[in-house]
Amino acid sequence: MTILEVNLSEAQEPTAAPEGEYSLTVQGPAEQRIGESSGKPYLRVVFAFDDPPEPNTDNIYHIASLPAEDDDDAARNKKLLRIRRMCDALGVDYSDGLDLESFAGSSAYCVVGVETDEEYGDRNFIKRFNEAK
Repeated sequence: MTILEVNLSEAQEPTAAPEGEYSLTVQGPAEQRIGESSGKPYLRVVFAFDDPPEPNTDNIYHIASLPAEDDDDAARNKKLLRIRRMCDALGVDYSDGLDLESFAGSSAYCVVGVETDEEYGDRNFIKRFNEAK
């Protein structure tokens, strides 16, 4: 038998930050994924609080929908505009396409909200991107 010396009683559940404006930094590159149920493409961008209100404040897992083949012009424009606003706030250059690696380490001030999820409890989401830091 192998015994692993860890004290699991010290583990704490992650918490959500109160609603407000925070400085956030992208952790690693953005990832292009396909929704399991929708089959539609999206970007997943993980943000960490630069000055978390609690030591166990959870990261924000931001989802930005990418245009899909069956989108009409209005839906396509809305998705592209949301991604452009995020890139502008983060200072990510998109003049030659979108380099997903360039998201890593970029920062912005964001208005953060709190939502309650049945599976995960309270968690944060980005309501609005403000300016690059």
